Amino acid sequence: MLYETAGVIAACTLVAWCIEYFCDDPREPPRVRAKIPIPGLGHVIGWLWNGFDYPNRIGKVSDAEVCTVGVLNSKIYVVKTPRLHSIVHKTKTLSMQQITRNATNIHSGASAEAHALFDADVFQEFRTRTRSALLPSQGLDELNLRMAEYSVAEINEILGGKGDGSIELLRWSKHVILQSVSAGFYGVNHPFRDPEMEKAMWDWDKYRPTMHLKLDPFGKGTKARAKVFDALERYFSDIPEDVSPVVLERKRVLEDLGGIKPEDALKMQAFLNDGNFNVVPMLYWAVYDIYSRPALLNAIRKEVTANAVQRSESGINVLDMSAVKTKCPLLLGAYQETQRIRHMLPNSRYILEDTLLDGRYLLKKGRMLYLPTKPIHYDTNIWGPRAAEYDPYRFMPDAKSEGGNQLASHFLPWGTAPYICPARQFVSTGIMVTLAQLVLRVHLERADGRSWEDEPATQWLEIATLPTAREEVNLVVKPRAEGGGTWSVIIGTPKTAVPLKSR
Repeated sequence: MLYETAGVIAACTLVAWCIEYFCDDPREPPRVRAKIPIPGLGHVIGWLWNGFDYPNRIGKVSDAEVCTVGVLNSKIYVVKTPRLHSIVHKTKTLSMQQITRNATNIHSGASAEAHALFDADVFQEFRTRTRSALLPSQGLDELNLRMAEYSVAEINEILGGKGDGSIELLRWSKHVILQSVSAGFYGVNHPFRDPEMEKAMWDWDKYRPTMHLKLDPFGKGTKARAKVFDALERYFSDIPEDVSPVVLERKRVLEDLGGIKPEDALKMQAFLNDGNFNVVPMLYWAVYDIYSRPALLNAIRKEVTANAVQRSESGINVLDMSAVKTKCPLLLGAYQETQRIRHMLPNSRYILEDTLLDGRYLLKKGRMLYLPTKPIHYDTNIWGPRAAEYDPYRFMPDAKSEGGNQLASHFLPWGTAPYICPARQFVSTGIMVTLAQLVLRVHLERADGRSWEDEPATQWLEIATLPTAREEVNLVVKPRAEGGGTWSVIIGTPKTAVPLKSR
């Protein structure tokens, strides 16, 4: 039996070796050999070891603009230069639509019939209405105000009556984001106010990476997802008046235009609405990056105090949300620099048909194309010789680029046109207002005596755009005398947009 098993393994290895070396079309991009020289499996091991950071690492070991990575008996293409990134974004046969539809099918658990009805036309209308509902408008202002009011309440909570407590940064970030984003989308009485439903949402999130691979051997992720769906079913049976337009528009597209049954539509919307797992590490690392740099923290405090804080006649401290967006460029710069430095997940495209990229590189139909961000975000020709260093001042309006012409397409956390995240204004406003409240009112220090410079280790397998910490960071929370009193948030100038680098 042992010899037979060894023979099967040897035969499979030989077949994989033949595929590896003899089945390439000479017009395809050059292959990158794996560090572990096992044909067909070397890159699989590398991917499992490094998670979705692996395409970024591939970009470092290859001088080619685009390369081929052999995975079992298939291939993945990796594009790493800004020039080819731009061409990819304009090539219609390289689609993100199919990837989103496949992910929705995997993660939503909707029926096969619903997946079939969620075709190209319905998907496109879904994106169009989502984008329209989340453009700067009165509706978006109201969503963000609800989100902001929650952040005020949460900071009141951690300061408490005594004003001296502690938080674990990741748990706190998860709680704040889920509660505030849900309040924005679903209204103040959203389903995740229930602690059991909040736990179910994050339990589902914990198993997303393996569920993405269609692996959930003990069914824990599926059970958590079912609890979330039950809560949403109760919510949609009696939708409150303060529901956001984006939720209603998506419901109409799926049910009225797509003909998808309500029970499937809410499952699909639960997945497509839930960017919480992406937003949490944005807030987490922005807090970490700002508080770990005392000079930056003090500069942001002065900026926000001078430009975005008023005092009402009744003595209430009022934070102007529109001023936070447009008159606090250093706060915005710190937030965007966190995204630039720490962004990990590559953008991806599905190859709809054989495509000759740039007239030179053959990309075969049915394969995946990855566009890692780090080769762009760390490119010294774009960001200057200190591209690998955290420097929020590089985003200041009067900053002179050390690296030449920085285009919107060089800043990739939100994707690039035509596949740019429609929620970027909503999310960015919410995070910036939360950060502004936090720096003005709260002093944070490490509870374990470790230095802020001693960063926590991160998860190795993630589907979030920024990595998630796997070590706890416990922080002592103390009030700032300068931030005392009662606080509120106002919209300020209506329909104001955050001047993000991504357009």
